[in-house]
Amino acid sequence: MKKLIIFGNGKQAKCTSKMFQADIVETFGFCADDEYCKESTFLDKPLYKYSDFIKTCSPDEYIMFLPLSAMNRCRFRMEKFLLFKSLGYEFFTFISNRSHIYIGKEDMGSNVYIGDNVGIHPDVKLGDNIYLADYAIVGHDARINSHCFIASGAIIGASSVLGERVTIGIGAIIREDTQVIGGSVVGMGVAIHRNIEKPGVYAFTPIEEEHYGRQRNKRTIQGGN
Repeated sequence: MKKLIIFGNGKQAKCTSKMFQADIVETFGFCADDEYCKESTFLDKPLYKYSDFIKTCSPDEYIMFLPLSAMNRCRFRMEKFLLFKSLGYEFFTFISNRSHIYIGKEDMGSNVYIGDNVGIHPDVKLGDNIYLADYAIVGHDARINSHCFIASGAIIGASSVLGERVTIGIGAIIREDTQVIGGSVVGMGVAIHRNIEKPGVYAFTPIEEEHYGRQRNKRTIQGGN
């Protein structure tokens, strides 16, 4: 059996390690970029500098898990995943014992994280390198493409499609049969009820965007700031 290595030595890696431990998944150690390795251990396990790890830890012996955040519209998640993949490493997929899913591993890619009380309905397809935090719900026949990050409590409606590197904030809602183009960010608590066709940061609902747009135009006409 290959030894499991978590990439990172910050809060996300710490949380992931504890989640693994609760589900009796043994982590052998950690790996991080050289500049972040000030110690040789993390959580009482080996911490490898990236430059040392790729020289001494063969893909034949080690399997990776990358629980990286959604910073830079998930670009960092994607880049690290593709880097380790190019080096020949395989990836671990974690499915919490406290999740409620109705798809098999054949319906999901690698380096997928499914947290506590996540609900995934039938006929959903998940790409590679996807993070589904606690209490997220994905409706039937939805498709989530690779490198997406879905925060706690978010709801992805049935038959919706998320492009690559989409970030969905805490408690956000994507209506059924809605498409979100790759590289988009949907903010915390936002409800999206129409297709997002241009990458961007969507911090308000479309109705709020219209309201705040009117207010800005009104101030401009009146000479306000």
